[in-house]
Amino acid sequence: MSSTGLIPITIPAGAIAPDVHAEQIDKDIEPLHQRALAIGGTHRDDVIPAAFARLWRIPIAGGYGPMLLQRYSDLAVMGTNGSVRAALVGPDDVALDMLAVRYILVQPADVPEPATFERDGVDWAANEFGMPVGRPDCGYDYPRFTSITLPPDVDVAAVAVVTHLRCSEDVPQDTEVMRLRVTGAQGLSQEQLFRAGQETAEAGLSDPAMLARARHRVPPRFDDPEAGKALRFATRISLSHPVRGGRIDLEHREPMAGSLSID
Repeated sequence: MSSTGLIPITIPAGAIAPDVHAEQIDKDIEPLHQRALAIGGTHRDDVIPAAFARLWRIPIAGGYGPMLLQRYSDLAVMGTNGSVRAALVGPDDVALDMLAVRYILVQPADVPEPATFERDGVDWAANEFGMPVGRPDCGYDYPRFTSITLPPDVDVAAVAVVTHLRCSEDVPQDTEVMRLRVTGAQGLSQEQLFRAGQETAEAGLSDPAMLARARHRVPPRFDDPEAGKALRFATRISLSHPVRGGRIDLEHREPMAGSLSID
């Protein structure tokens, strides 16, 4: 025991050496000066924990507390433990490319099986997707666009989507607010228009005051009227030809001061 009453605990040096997995990752990322990233946070990563990554000199793109570099945190929208949002690993997000991440380290708890519910013949995830089409801000009148890659090994015959508008109560009835285009790997495409008051609507129209001044109606809503005030609306598109691979493009073709989100 020390003079301060603390009991120092020591372990053999051999017990803190990197294992074969960490060593192999280090060999793979060294030639191009790349990095590894534990998406659930380096504090619980068993392969290359944050503190030992520094000791072993294995470059990681995460960190924990004061060991997390601010520029990494800002670029990848990391938590204080180095965890990242799920959308960061999507094909359209280039943050990890800019951080030179080659290996993503994943724990089972990082990708839990989502809870689902069935409605109108479709199994939906209980948690909202929350993906805006373009920037999710309001008050800026410009076109917005985003794209979702389709799986290469699944024949997609239909697309079901739940949406809502924000800051859009002034959009007139039947105005086009989004165009959804499904394009297969062979180039075949099909479009679906989303119109205010038809396929989607302002989420805040459950407020009587907003509904009274709104310029479009409330179409049949997707969510339970008693579940909350924010409105959601579902649309199902049956494709004329099943497609495999390709992508779904979502765009506000005409500038609109509000925004649309995919739930």
